[in-house]
Amino acid sequence: FDCWRAFRRLCSACAGSRRFREIAMVAIIVNTGMLASEHYGQSQTHTQVLRIGNFVLTAIFTIELLVKVVGLPWKDFIGDGFNKFDSIIVALSLVEIALVESQVISSTGISAFRAFRLLRIFRLAQEWKQLNKLLDAIFDSVESLGYFSL
Repeated sequence: FDCWRAFRRLCSACAGSRRFREIAMVAIIVNTGMLASEHYGQSQTHTQVLRIGNFVLTAIFTIELLVKVVGLPWKDFIGDGFNKFDSIIVALSLVEIALVESQVISSTGISAFRAFRLLRIFRLAQEWKQLNKLLDAIFDSVESLGYFSL
């Protein structure tokens, strides 16, 4: 029981640390870059690098989620919309890996599962104030275009 408490304290310290958030942000950027690099006619080596990268990044995001589940008070975890979003994305990533590895679906091309992972880029806006301002400006512009077209 003392080991569990010590483990929870460790997870809590990790989940609340700036370094932990920075590692998650770097993983999101790498994940986005890998997804963007996938293309028709890519070499077998490139496909293998992306496959291994997918495993590694899914493991990183799964560990991140587990650290938060264990380390944060449940109300805080559930109260954060990005935690709910990440839970769904991690679950979809694990399902995708299971389906690809059991050859139920093809690993070629970007799947709908991977497309959802691209939405993680919006998490960066939470951390990066300048990106947040840029996204706000884009959304305002799109909204203005809607009014203009009427």
